Amino acid sequence: MTKSPLDKLAFYYYYGSGRYTKRTYYYSYDWNSFLADVGGYLGLLLGHSMMSFYDAGKCAVKRLAKWKTWKS
Repeated sequence: MTKSPLDKLAFYYYYGSGRYTKRTYYYSYDWNSFLADVGGYLGLLLGHSMMSFYDAGKCAVKRLAKWKTWKS
């Protein structure tokens, strides 16, 4: 596919006073911050799931003990 001169879109702004405010934008959230946040959330979720397994195991042991004493 070849490009033609009509593939461009240009905007021209004219200010009556000839003054404008130039603003510079930059990223304040870099790659290292992103990785740190993802790692933190993964750690929280992993810790929560480990606590859930522990609680489920503790509950199962209690039920098994109760069932064992009820059977005898």
